[in-house]
Amino acid sequence: MKDDIDIPTMLEWQHRGMAARIAGETSSSNPLTSSVTDLCAKTAAWHLNAQAWSFGWSIENAHIAQD
Repeated sequence: MKDDIDIPTMLEWQHRGMAARIAGETSSSNPLTSSVTDLCAKTAAWHLNAQAWSFGWSIENAHIAQD
């Protein structure tokens, strides 16, 4: 089964990552990776959303570091 890229969902996860950083959470608090035991079993879409969260967190972290 092919995983379709869902841009709105990816953007939502990116926003959630940004909000998490603003709230003071660490990059390891990504809810899509924190409780994962078998990354190989996850879908490509799941991986993209996890990366989107991390990217959003990193964007906000860079912004905060400049202040």
